[in-house]
Amino acid sequence: MPQILTDDSEGFITLSSKLQQLGYNEVNLNLGCPAETVVSIG
Repeated sequence: MPQILTDDSEGFITLSSKLQQLGYNEVNLNLGCPAETVVSIG
């Protein structure tokens, strides 16, 4: 199952649509990680 890590709603929708076309019916939605290497804080 693909995991989507993003803060961009349009990008999420676009990627979700593409994944659905590839046959994925669900994704692991990661709504944020506090690790500074993953998100910019500030």
